[in-house]
Amino acid sequence: MFTSYFEMEMEADRLYMRKDFHAALEILDEAIRLFPDQFMYAAFYQYLIHGQLGQFEAAFDLLKALHQKGFACPPNWLERFPGLEKLPGFSKVLAENTRLLDQAKNSGQMRYQVHLPDGYSSDRTTPLFIVLHGDGLGGDIEYQSWFWKPEVMLDQGMIVVYVQSSQVYYPGCYGWIKDYETSKKDLQNCFDQVAKQYPIDLARVYLGGFSGGAIMSTEVALSNALPIKGWIALCPEIKPPSFTRENLVRAKNRGLKTVFLEGEEKAWLPDEQDMLHLFDEIGFPHRLVINIGIGHAFPEDMNTKLNAALDFLTA
Repeated sequence: MFTSYFEMEMEADRLYMRKDFHAALEILDEAIRLFPDQFMYAAFYQYLIHGQLGQFEAAFDLLKALHQKGFACPPNWLERFPGLEKLPGFSKVLAENTRLLDQAKNSGQMRYQVHLPDGYSSDRTTPLFIVLHGDGLGGDIEYQSWFWKPEVMLDQGMIVVYVQSSQVYYPGCYGWIKDYETSKKDLQNCFDQVAKQYPIDLARVYLGGFSGGAIMSTEVALSNALPIKGWIALCPEIKPPSFTRENLVRAKNRGLKTVFLEGEEKAWLPDEQDMLHLFDEIGFPHRLVINIGIGHAFPEDMNTKLNAALDFLTA
């Protein structure tokens, strides 16, 4: 029935949204059995569900299992469930979690993955689309490229580059918005390396991302950190530092456009409302898309929405 872990996670999401938590836990158990390499994603998901249900011993056991495989969770995930603190051995587990986090902090480095369109030739320039993962859980190239698939951009004749941040949030999970300047250096480094390898059409460079990647895409666009012509922001729920009236006017004058997408259950949060209001006020070219029936998540029809967003940006 399922051909990948990520399909099973989407089914768990559907069950979770229906508050069928026990069924969601069961399918995640099956996902671990079928796809043991994806243990981290499934175990973190189960940890959060057990914690929300008040099943602190089960959550605690998962945390210890994650530690045994070298994974740790951010401190606020431990603080989220006060019942954990009352369990025997909590202080030892907390110390191990801290040790693993500290060990991981210095291990990160920017990396990227390139996909070339059919018919690519080094004899001519080619448009480029850069994709940024979210922050934290799912913050890596593999996760992002499954939900934000390269085929949509490849079918439009673009080189597609997925970039992974050098900033480790916790083992196996990366992010952008803890340090915007470091992230800009990562992206400039990636762009320079890709531009040396492949002739890029500098008039057709686009950017997009989910969550922290959406926020970072907005920051890059408005700070003019890279020569982009438009960006797609899925769940950009925080206003980045470069989002100012002056920078938005400059971006408009450079011919930039954007598409903002948000889940129905989140639309629109205060920072997003402020950004959208300013788009309207200065007449910045933009489109808004509401993803019905979900919150902070990838829509099931992501490919269709990406196609529509690209049509708008490239028109």
